[in-house]
Amino acid sequence: MKNLRTLLFLVGSTALWTVGCGGAPEEGPLDPEVQSQVEPQPQADEGRTVHAQAGYSVCWPTLGVYGSPSTSGLTAGSLVHGRDTFYPSTQVFWSNGEYWVYGEGFGYANGYDYYSRGYVRWAGLCH
Repeated sequence: MKNLRTLLFLVGSTALWTVGCGGAPEEGPLDPEVQSQVEPQPQADEGRTVHAQAGYSVCWPTLGVYGSPSTSGLTAGSLVHGRDTFYPSTQVFWSNGEYWVYGEGFGYANGYDYYSRGYVRWAGLCH
């Protein structure tokens, strides 16, 4: 019985440490060396075309998924660099001083598949 409790404690602690406690994600650009490898933001409208069914990887360490196109909106989850993929369902649009896109993020963590639907900042996706 003690081994089972210890196992559950370790699994729960690892899940909490990996996923977090539901606070605001600490999203933002990667370190300068990695950021220099990320393609710059498009300046012309034709550069912001989202291809249907195209999955985009996450370029930032953590990318928040929001219920509205604003970082002050409720967080629907977060996506992680090197692990998760985001599938846009809208074109990129400008709102609150940044480019945003709506869609679904898919990932796998701690033995579970999961997804988050909402708005993400276009700059946080590799494209």
